[in-house]
Amino acid sequence: MNMRTAAGLLVTFPALAAATAFGQELVLAERLRKLQVEKGSFTLVDVRDPGEFKRQHIEGAISIPKNKIGVDVLPKGGRIILYCGDARCPLSHSAAKTLMASGVENVGVLYGGLAQWEKGGFPVTPTSAANSKPLGDIAAGELQARLQKPETIVLVDVRPIQDYAAGHLPGALSIPLEDIAEAIKTLGRPAEIVVYDRLPQRSKAAARQLAEAELMARALSGGIGAWAMKSFPLEAGSQKGA
Repeated sequence: MNMRTAAGLLVTFPALAAATAFGQELVLAERLRKLQVEKGSFTLVDVRDPGEFKRQHIEGAISIPKNKIGVDVLPKGGRIILYCGDARCPLSHSAAKTLMASGVENVGVLYGGLAQWEKGGFPVTPTSAANSKPLGDIAAGELQARLQKPETIVLVDVRPIQDYAAGHLPGALSIPLEDIAEAIKTLGRPAEIVVYDRLPQRSKAAARQLAEAELMARALSGGIGAWAMKSFPLEAGSQKGA
């Protein structure tokens, strides 16, 4: 299937044929860049996860995840151009359908998403947190010793809530890994955050997300298993206030 875009260029995209049935305009990366240079009136929206946006996004874009897209969170009037990761990502097309069903008419989708934009050599903007890395892991013994001192260390258990209730480090907060991105807004700016899980890849993923938010974060080496092996104290029960 062929389609002529607003830029007057012919595009072949059989995989995206269904999306055009909803009247969505496909915008080529070259056309979007021209709009940027000419300072055209439009809003560019990245509908990916906020963590992905923080790592890298198209210059001038704002972050509104697909599950939060709606007329009430967008500037009034004007053209809206949405994008996600690449041509296989359905989020931008789905978000466009949501907006159009709400009565928004001037909606476009960046053809090929961020991947096509980068392929064209156009500017992307990593945030200052994009190059942030978690601090090195902390051993159970070192953490236990430091917790005896008047230091501002926030412990975060990123396991499922039921695992936390069964036994956790004393004073730890329960923030499952899946909720870290949202919880970052309420954590404040402690001197240091130590996250732990049973699985090292989960604790490292949590520490990385916190570091990307410019928080001082590290993972407990060996997780809660290493802590328990040292016979260090654990407490059971739900989080206070939960």
